[in-house]
Amino acid sequence: MRTESKWALVAIVSIWASVGLITAFAPDLVNIADDEHVPLTQYLAVIGGAIATRYLWDSVIRRTRRAGHEAAARAAPVTALVTAAIWAAIAGISIYAPLVLTGTDATRFPLAAFLAVIFGTVVTCVATRLVPRLARRMGLT
Repeated sequence: MRTESKWALVAIVSIWASVGLITAFAPDLVNIADDEHVPLTQYLAVIGGAIATRYLWDSVIRRTRRAGHEAAARAAPVTALVTAAIWAAIAGISIYAPLVLTGTDATRFPLAAFLAVIFGTVVTCVATRLVPRLARRMGLT
């Protein structure tokens, strides 16, 4: 197994470990009046994890296999650690952020968790593209 593949595996495991924690412990969208529970954040975390995994795979595995992309291979550890940090933050925010109470029927909406998953997925997609370039410019690779 190549070194960049090992780093990609570390990042992918961190993404899906965070998705698992979000799925198990993040609060649901709850309508108190009807006692309806909708696991909105959990659904979004699975979709976001799949998108982040796809971008990470493209960045670390597919790009490093092409000729002339040795710098991307050398940036794989940095990309993996940045991705792991992003998804650890997403999991922490999604689980521990306070709920927003809306309306007269007291609907509990996990707004911070919802936005953290969306924002974290976008940041992961951008980071997988920019980290190899920044690492190369900073002389890390």
